[in-house]
Amino acid sequence: EPEGQIARWIHRLQEYDFEIQHRKGTSHGNADALSRRPCKESCKHCTNAEKKFGMETDISVKVLITEDAWSSSEVQKAQLEDPAIRPILERKLNSEDRPSWQEIAPESPATKRYWALWDSLHLKDGVLYRKWESDDGSSCRWQLILPKSRIQEVLRETHDSASGGHFGVMKTLSKTRERFYWDRLRADVEKWCGECHACGARKGPKTRTKAVYSAIM
Repeated sequence: EPEGQIARWIHRLQEYDFEIQHRKGTSHGNADALSRRPCKESCKHCTNAEKKFGMETDISVKVLITEDAWSSSEVQKAQLEDPAIRPILERKLNSEDRPSWQEIAPESPATKRYWALWDSLHLKDGVLYRKWESDDGSSCRWQLILPKSRIQEVLRETHDSASGGHFGVMKTLSKTRERFYWDRLRADVEKWCGECHACGARKGPKTRTKAVYSAIM
């Protein structure tokens, strides 16, 4: 499993798909261009080199934005099958008015906690999201309200996978919150990281057995 700097780079670049194309060494004349003095405009030497090695049109890496693998209909179906999310989603689909406490009182504690977030919950293509904003209002993100049936899949991606890097609780939590939200998210992340066999094997035992000393006669 990747660790350290490699894992951090994978984390940083995970939102992209890379199509790697080989470029022979002679075509890398522009690799250290920033460290050289700039040529005059229309320099014949640079122009000739570009034409010779095809550097004008050669692209070594093609970057594509990763599309979400889940369709809106699949996610909505999973949310409606989740007993904690369904009461909130059904009411959002029918009305933007917040239901009264009397209406929500018979529901589960998890549903009541979602109800407390009513003003920050919004529908996008019929799917329930939470709009999170920083205290100063400088940043905003849309977090998918994740149904219970999808939690393990997400945690495997944000912690166990090559892009997850087996980071600790706080980094895994931060990475998960970038796109998702669900009731008791932190507790689930802590439990998942604590039970990860790969992380446990790398850390080793918490206590080390000390040798027993005896007096030399």
